Amino acid sequence: MPWRRYRNMQIPEQDVSAEPQIYSITADVLSFRRCPRQYLIYRERKFTPPNATQMYFGTVVHQTLDLAHSHYKGLIEGIAQNTMPTSQDLYRYFRSVENGLFARGVRPFSYGPRGGAGQDALNGNENFDTLINAIGRERANAFARIRFFNQVEGPSLYPRVIDTEARIDADQGSFIITGNVDVIASTEGGGRELWDYKSSQPQDLEETTPAGGDARMQMRIYAHIYHQRTGVTPSRGVIYCMGAIDARSLDQNENNERPQNAIIEVQNLDNIAEYQTAIDDFSQTVRQIEQARENNRWPAPQADPGSPTCDACPKRWDCTYIEGFGRSRYPRRFP
Repeated sequence: MPWRRYRNMQIPEQDVSAEPQIYSITADVLSFRRCPRQYLIYRERKFTPPNATQMYFGTVVHQTLDLAHSHYKGLIEGIAQNTMPTSQDLYRYFRSVENGLFARGVRPFSYGPRGGAGQDALNGNENFDTLINAIGRERANAFARIRFFNQVEGPSLYPRVIDTEARIDADQGSFIITGNVDVIASTEGGGRELWDYKSSQPQDLEETTPAGGDARMQMRIYAHIYHQRTGVTPSRGVIYCMGAIDARSLDQNENNERPQNAIIEVQNLDNIAEYQTAIDDFSQTVRQIEQARENNRWPAPQADPGSPTCDACPKRWDCTYIEGFGRSRYPRRFP
């Protein structure tokens, strides 16, 4: 038989040196800190979320604004450089991003009335209620916030943008840090500042909250790696809370201004001690992930992951942890 030909074949062992594991600041460290059990399901076991609502909002906002920056730079065919995107342009980019997300299974809870049948009749200038009636509240909220940001922040931010979705990596010896900076912008005098878009409300990112501490840790790590690469220390980090935007703002007030507390500034990015604290926190979480993986024991979340995280979790009906966060158990759908 053919297999007998290989009976005495000697295959030398390959000397495979342990390569450092790559850990993403958001997809690994912040995700694990939010909920280790959910990290196990989606990151380790690679299960596809039944609906990735949190991922939908964050991704559609980031990618649509990235296209808005490309539009202003003239990197989109047929668009002149230094041209502000209109609401029609934004809606076209928004729908293009959505189509890509939907094809990957990343979608909101609802497409809107009649499955979003009215989505192609919109041009991007409609008021918020009209958007809801065509594409549903969740999608309308995302687009209305993008449109507001474009109108209020765009004229001053877009001309200063140097790079968007900038990939950064840093070798820490036993592991590699990786992440994406949403916006690197210039400042007066030739300095740099880093922008990070968050879907959260400002109160959820106060420095005393777990999410607020994580956001500042993330910014300090980004700034230090940027300094290592370029020799330039960013003068500040800007955490922009998209959740602070009232989706009806453009309907009610023509003279729109930035919402109060929408921007959280992270100063003193050249402070080595604070960076060391941030990288120590990061490294500790990496060790926790590796220990959980080695022992196959995935601990309870340290703090309440928040309703959006739990609402989208397939384990929510038999989760034993949420009662400890002051929220009632999810009722079972079937006996």
